[in-house]
Amino acid sequence: MTKTGITFRGVRHRGRMKATQVRVYGDGEVHDLPLRLDVVNHSPDGFEWGYAGSGPAQLALAMLLALGVEPERAALWHQDVKFALVVGLDAEWELRGDDVLHVMTTAEERQR
Repeated sequence: MTKTGITFRGVRHRGRMKATQVRVYGDGEVHDLPLRLDVVNHSPDGFEWGYAGSGPAQLALAMLLALGVEPERAALWHQDVKFALVVGLDAEWELRGDDVLHVMTTAEERQR
């Protein structure tokens, strides 16, 4: 079952050891988004965004998993999320979880 009311916020820090940070906001809680290398290992060095590479792919996958999407389904559709949303993000950004899910479900419907 997918989760609603979740927001993701990312920031790129210049000159710091950990260059990017992505936080999850929802249900009155705030926490760092886990990498989820256990499902697909695109980028053990962490998340990235603003281009079409391995760090952005890891971010798209992790967001889908945080929204409650099953691992197999997230692994199948995270590249669509990457190309539709993650490649266009700036140094600081915010995405609604509902928008991430919408991209995935639209891609699924196109495939039918």
